[in-house]
Amino acid sequence: MHQILQNNNIVHLTICGTMTHIYIDATARTAFDLGYKITLIRNAYATKDLKYNGKIVDEKYIQKSFLAALGDTFYMVKDI
Repeated sequence: MHQILQNNNIVHLTICGTMTHIYIDATARTAFDLGYKITLIRNAYATKDLKYNGKIVDEKYIQKSFLAALGDTFYMVKDI
């Protein structure tokens, strides 16, 4: 994929999808490491409740914590 993007002079990626704590996180970090500028579209990504240490962690806290960890260093968020 990286080679295809480079061959087409793509330097800015817009990322959306599910499982923020896995796919959005990994994609944004990898794209950043490869030198791409990244935009996330608000409300175009999601995750799910997870179990940790025998307790359920609500998806809204997972979502916020991963997006906070990515922060402005890795991406910008836009509304459409």
